[in-house]
Amino acid sequence: MDSARRIALTFDDAPTGPGAFFSGAERTARIVGHLSEAGVAAAMFFVRTDRIASHGGAARLAAYVAAGQALANHGHSHLALSKTPLDRFVDDLNRAADALDGIGPHAPFFRYPYLDEGRALEVQARMAEALEAKGLRPGHVSVCTYDFYLQDLVDQHLARGVRLDMDGLGAVYCDLMVRCAAFYERVARESLGRSPAHVLLLHENDLAALYLGRLIAALWAEGWRIVPAQEAYADPVYALSAETTFRNQGHIAALAHAGGAKRRDLVPLEEEEDHIAARFSIECVAPE
Repeated sequence: MDSARRIALTFDDAPTGPGAFFSGAERTARIVGHLSEAGVAAAMFFVRTDRIASHGGAARLAAYVAAGQALANHGHSHLALSKTPLDRFVDDLNRAADALDGIGPHAPFFRYPYLDEGRALEVQARMAEALEAKGLRPGHVSVCTYDFYLQDLVDQHLARGVRLDMDGLGAVYCDLMVRCAAFYERVARESLGRSPAHVLLLHENDLAALYLGRLIAALWAEGWRIVPAQEAYADPVYALSAETTFRNQGHIAALAHAGGAKRRDLVPLEEEEDHIAARFSIECVAPE
């Protein structure tokens, strides 16, 4: 039996507009290239459907599908459930579902923007009913990351004319992601007694376009086997319910918290902004 740890790649906020390094179309082409060269199929791209009509969004989503990747629902307007009336939130996810129906094949999963599933168990129960009514399952994450914050640091420094060490940036990006995977794997083994199929949270950003191939190689080097997202979601762990509102660290952390683990023990150092900023300053900024 294959004893390798399993992990699926998922990307939020597709199709993102132009960034500091690439246009949207260039970014999509690079991400498709990284996945194809590594032989990774059926990664999942969670779509903000308010972006489909801009920056070649529809064509870019079609390119992911043509390359053997999958699309899923990330809402229309990227609303935070804890800050949005429930009826409006449900209308937004339904609008996104209808938009995805109009552009082609997609997987029956919905990922909450910001991993925000609400601040009350009653709200979570009502959302479960709304998803079931639409034929959707939660697009859970088991490995959270702060790749978006690292991207923000890149954008801020480039806007100020700061020169970056691109090799150092790639090393930090990959190391942060791999360490987050190792952290949540430990949490899973301690709380579940086994290694589930994990789901890695990434974003469709310039860092992915630059370094996804390098990240895949780093995961392989640490003994991870990359599997299709729907294969990961078939793991029974994603059908388990976590009686907690501590959801922003993903499903494994939520289950661990519901089982008695303390919140402070469920957030890795690699998701702390001060830590990321310090590493960025030391390892990613080119010497003058």
